Amino acid sequence: MNIRTKLLARFVLVSAVLWSNGTEDLLAQAGHRIDRSANQVVVGSDHWDHWEFAPGTIQISPLGEVRPNRVYKNTNAALDIVDFLRYNPPDYLSKKEPEDMALLDAIQGGSNRRGVVAALDGDLTTYWEPDPVDENVDLSSQWWFTVDLGRVVFINKIALKFVEEGMGDPFLLFDVLVSDGQKPVQAIGGSSIEFFPVLQTLKPNKSQRTFEVELDPVGIDQRRAVGRFVQVVVQASDFGRGREVSPEEYDQLSSEDRGIIEYSKRQTDGREIVVKQEVYEALDPQRRGTIRYFRRERPRLAELEVWTQGDDLASGALRRNGSISTTVPGSINPQLMIDGNVTSVEGLSLFNIENRLEDELFIDLGSFFWIHSHRMSFTEYALGNYRLEFSDGSLEVDGGLKWITAVRREQVKRGVAGALNVDGNDFDPVKGRFFRLVFEVEHVRRPNRSATRLSEIQLFGEGFLPEVQLESDLIRLGGSRNLVSLEWDAHTPPGTEVQLQTRTGDTLGEIVHYFKKDGTEISETAYNKLLSIFRGETVSEEVAGADWEPWSVPYDEPGGSPITSPSPREFLKVRAILRSAAPDVAASLSGLRLNFAEPVARRLLGEVVPSQVDRLGAETPFSVYVRPEFGAGDGGFNELLLEAPAGMELTYDGLLGSADGGD
Repeated sequence: MNIRTKLLARFVLVSAVLWSNGTEDLLAQAGHRIDRSANQVVVGSDHWDHWEFAPGTIQISPLGEVRPNRVYKNTNAALDIVDFLRYNPPDYLSKKEPEDMALLDAIQGGSNRRGVVAALDGDLTTYWEPDPVDENVDLSSQWWFTVDLGRVVFINKIALKFVEEGMGDPFLLFDVLVSDGQKPVQAIGGSSIEFFPVLQTLKPNKSQRTFEVELDPVGIDQRRAVGRFVQVVVQASDFGRGREVSPEEYDQLSSEDRGIIEYSKRQTDGREIVVKQEVYEALDPQRRGTIRYFRRERPRLAELEVWTQGDDLASGALRRNGSISTTVPGSINPQLMIDGNVTSVEGLSLFNIENRLEDELFIDLGSFFWIHSHRMSFTEYALGNYRLEFSDGSLEVDGGLKWITAVRREQVKRGVAGALNVDGNDFDPVKGRFFRLVFEVEHVRRPNRSATRLSEIQLFGEGFLPEVQLESDLIRLGGSRNLVSLEWDAHTPPGTEVQLQTRTGDTLGEIVHYFKKDGTEISETAYNKLLSIFRGETVSEEVAGADWEPWSVPYDEPGGSPITSPSPREFLKVRAILRSAAPDVAASLSGLRLNFAEPVARRLLGEVVPSQVDRLGAETPFSVYVRPEFGAGDGGFNELLLEAPAGMELTYDGLLGSADGGD
């Protein structure tokens, strides 16, 4: 076709009016739904659970808003025991599936074991009450329980909270003990681990309903404040003499709450002594003393609280697809240093026969955090000089990670063989995903077996995660579609942002995952070597094919950003990144809509002739050539829209067409 115009600026061909016919339907999939009537991919409150994100990094509100998870300081380790049991099952639960594990599995007890669960639920209206026993029994051998917290923690405080007045009584005398799981010696309840007392009541208690004991894991309380097991032992009870009541109150008590009735004999000097009922009834009226009525003691513990430094960030690194490694030579399994078990240790040699001056322990936390403190426990030698360094993923000019030093400790190696040592540091919050502990080693002429046996290293922080990302499931558009625009609903307080990106393709690949019978993923080669009785299932996963483009640049207009990923395409993924610049604020994302259109052709090729003109401002004839390439199912088109900048006048001169693309 020929069009005459005064060419005042570059010619712009912006769009063609698309036309096609299609069916109207609504396709629901796990992480999205496709509304054919509106030509939209819709993601709402019901879909976020099916997007991919690192475990523990995202929280979804009851209203369906997705936002970064929050890390807390000073947490009660009794409230998330099951999570840690499932992640690192102890030996005594090795035959149980993680999803079948419950809080009761973490409890041993001599009385009403099931009831202990109520003392670990965060509810002050529920309680553990030991079963009634004969008054002549050794009470401490019956009224006790032990709780496995699921991992070792650095304890700042232990609190026991008894039920309120009117609901029951505190324990008359009791002990609280802690164990880190080491040193197999005889203990109450047939336990094979050694406990250390942290609280022992020395005089009968009738009124105090809250007991708290402060501990210092890094200071003088190291042996008592690093613990995985907490034991409560009741040493004494008043049984039927719980509290004195009036005769009228006694009559109103239920039979199980009625305690003893105490009869007294009046002596000649006016004093009274307790006698049996039959003796009392045989006395002359003037010799009868006071009759006292008692409510039975109801020892009821509402809550056992174990307050720690906070949420441990290192222990979840592997769950978030992070990693841990070390430059120390030898067959070392550094995963044992973040498994929550101080009895599994690895040696980090402090001496070498090479010329290395430093070694390091490296952890990829699998997500970004605001980090402000660190603790580690070890036996044998403690570290000498060391540094704590963090990186947010920024790179140096040589391509390596850019590190920030948060702590630089200069100290002499110390320690006693077999004794537990604790070291720790608090520092200003730093944003990081990568952590390394860099420690000095000494050069020696002969191999030396001296090492720090690092049993556990933990990192702590506070606030919303500074950066999280989540990725949609595979979106099948049902054929090639033109991707038009993306809109989303987000709340972005000052200092936060939500970024969305897309990625498209036309082919899919497949990855096969191989599993042992116990659920451990292994390589195909290892799977084929297993006997059939040890082979688990194989699971196929569809992945992006070779023709998929990289992620698009972030879109910046929530009301509707044009899609920049190549289209038309058949398959699509969306990625959301939520960022914040401070620990106390976070962005949230509640929904998104991706608009698409049926393609008129697989591809449109265009050319403008001539591409240059001799004079500006003069009327010049030119031609626009358009060559479509159609695919199966393409609707075709019967209109073409040409748009020019302001100040340019287009005059239509004619249209020529050819079925084979010729002149």
